[in-house]
Amino acid sequence: MSVARSDYQQVRAAQEQMDAERKDGIGQLMDTVLYTNGAFSYHDLLQMEPMEVEVLANKFTEKIERETSATQQRAGKKSVKL
Repeated sequence: MSVARSDYQQVRAAQEQMDAERKDGIGQLMDTVLYTNGAFSYHDLLQMEPMEVEVLANKFTEKIERETSATQQRAGKKSVKL
């Protein structure tokens, strides 16, 4: 195999990996839009730093967990954390 063909294959593999990561990132942003009931738009999230989006997602997850726990306690069920 020639060096040029080997380099092309390496570049193409890197491009495919970057495309997959980009698609995953877009999916995570869309999930955040959906799960926050539109409190943040896709464009709002694009303007945030990645760390800000991560903190937002973590805080929203904590909020949902607290709400679920409260609902279970009100229903007389024992809250179980997995």
